[in-house]
Amino acid sequence: MLVGKGMLDAPVRAMSSRPSLDYVYETTRLMKSEKGVLYLVNNYTGDRLAFEMAREMAEADGFAWRR
Repeated sequence: MLVGKGMLDAPVRAMSSRPSLDYVYETTRLMKSEKGVLYLVNNYTGDRLAFEMAREMAEADGFAWRR
């Protein structure tokens, strides 16, 4: 993973299983900025579900999204 200035700020990665919903949500909350948060998600059902649910939780907490 390329993490650092001008690259990714916070990877959420799980080996051989979907990432934890709590981990995705907490990372989203910690990375919240005026510019927003960009999710780059593999096209696996479990991954997509975890990130979609984390997005919904963040919206419920007042986090605004652009598509």
